[in-house]
Amino acid sequence: MWGAASAGNHFLNAVLHAHGVSEEDDVYPTQVAGVYLTADARRLLKRPGDVLHLGMPPLDGALPPELDSACEALALIEDVASRCIRAGEPPEPGLVNRCARAYADLVAAFEQALASHGGQP
Repeated sequence: MWGAASAGNHFLNAVLHAHGVSEEDDVYPTQVAGVYLTADARRLLKRPGDVLHLGMPPLDGALPPELDSACEALALIEDVASRCIRAGEPPEPGLVNRCARAYADLVAAFEQALASHGGQP
């Protein structure tokens, strides 16, 4: 689940860059809005680029409405990963399959969103 959440966020970042919602940069987002780390571990203050999680950091622009269902799927996966991995809750029956379907849905939606803006999955 953690891998799906991480991959989903990377996919989201690619789509946000392709749509011009965030700028592509060679820095890593932190949990503090506007603070990024460079490859040599220096802190850098800048406007939002890559997101670490949905809504973290908040973006300057709005997400394209065509990403709503993919973002809902990513939110489900992030919630489950947080509860079952960080908090140690056992997953209820069927949850793993729901997350797998949600991941497949978000990949399909993000691939379509990339393709519509000239990007490649």
